[in-house]
Amino acid sequence: AAVRPVLTCARSLARSRPATATDDNNADSDGAAMESPTAHARAALLPSAEPYELRATLAYWTSVVWLEASVAFTAASFFMLFSDRWEAEKVTALVNAPFVMGAALFTVGAYVGILSALNAQHPPHTPLRLWPRPSELRVVPGLWGYFVYFVGTLWFLWNCIAGLVGVSGGRLGALEFIWAPGIMGGVSFVWGALIECDTNEVWGKLRGRVSGWCCISVALSLANLVGGVLFLWGSVGGAAVAPSDLLGQRLWVAGPFLVGSAAFIVGSSLMLAMWKREQYGLGMIAGLNSPAHMPHHDEHDHAPQVRWNHFGFVHTSAVCSGLAMIDLLFTAQRQRSVTLHETIRNATGAAVVVMLAHGVLWLGVVVHRTPRVKPYGALVRYMRMLMVLLAFHLAFSVTADVLYDE
Repeated sequence: AAVRPVLTCARSLARSRPATATDDNNADSDGAAMESPTAHARAALLPSAEPYELRATLAYWTSVVWLEASVAFTAASFFMLFSDRWEAEKVTALVNAPFVMGAALFTVGAYVGILSALNAQHPPHTPLRLWPRPSELRVVPGLWGYFVYFVGTLWFLWNCIAGLVGVSGGRLGALEFIWAPGIMGGVSFVWGALIECDTNEVWGKLRGRVSGWCCISVALSLANLVGGVLFLWGSVGGAAVAPSDLLGQRLWVAGPFLVGSAAFIVGSSLMLAMWKREQYGLGMIAGLNSPAHMPHHDEHDHAPQVRWNHFGFVHTSAVCSGLAMIDLLFTAQRQRSVTLHETIRNATGAAVVVMLAHGVLWLGVVVHRTPRVKPYGALVRYMRMLMVLLAFHLAFSVTADVLYDE
């Protein structure tokens, strides 16, 4: 019942908006323009209120999940700088577990990217395809790049799980089961970022051979490339530096992962900004991002722009969801040192915050074109204020986790 007014408003906006190219194609009997791959992709990825479809939000969830993963890796890398001062239980809660959570989220984000690239080539209202055929990997635009990223995330997931559960065999065991997969993951991330740079003609634009070098897709590609290189650097450093060398661990392992994770935060934020501009190709399907293929939906027929208050609202919600999951992991880990009553109270509170943050993220895609009809605009402003307060709460909660028992 609480969602019904928002959906009603969204339907009214959908009915009242001027006809787009997609509407005209549906009305025309010949449908010649609709037969082009770009038109199919636009129709497949353009959000619609009637009916709501998961495929229409794949670009959004790729950006959001990648941002959550970057936040988790950034927090874990930062806490890794001080892990030598903490007991094993606290290191597990603040370093190893967030790394695993971040790697799992990176994997989900890359897979959603595969879904986005794969299903953009098919007309809307067709069954959602879940995995590509091998013959499609190098043919479908964007699919190969997302697949390379996906392979890299699996390597990093192996790397992080092995670090969480521990391995036997001393440094040789760590090299084989922790850092070798990390190196493979770093190579895959660099490869995926180079594919992204090639897709967006980054090198030609930087040399001045192609116009439009100062654009969001160039910054996105370079941010992901910097992140991939630093992840590879950190993995090589982990294999080369002895665990007893604390300064080396900070400079060659934790430091590169921290800066690389920050670069991925920048990249995922730029992906989210591209989604707000309705450039649903993000960094991998450049053909959907040109002004000629972007929808014109306002009364002045202007291209969609980023509304920074709504962008900040969605961005804050994604960061809050990542911090809430870190807080939940720490609550679960310290259950041995607190009473059962306090454990249940803290765990349920953290779980509610996780669900609230993700619910707001879901609301963010439903109200993508921010309602202006009263009282729905006031509802959105109220949710923004709620997420700001939640961000402060989580910042203090995670700080309390760090200072716990110190």
